[in-house]
Amino acid sequence: MVGIYFKTTELPVRYLIYIAITALGRVIIEIVSAEHRTGIDLLILAGAILVLSLALLVFRFSSSKEDRDQRVA
Repeated sequence: MVGIYFKTTELPVRYLIYIAITALGRVIIEIVSAEHRTGIDLLILAGAILVLSLALLVFRFSSSKEDRDQRVA
């Protein structure tokens, strides 16, 4: 991410979201395999991953729309 920032002078938020989704996935694996818990913890983490995925979808659509607007102008 640092290399991309210095090349483009923009900080890509999408990569941070990818990292957060991966981290939450690892936490889910840890909860299920090590602690053998199921229930509300897993639902909360799955909901957090869903929210991050929706945010990623919004970012992708908005960036593609901006790219189209810049090409037209």
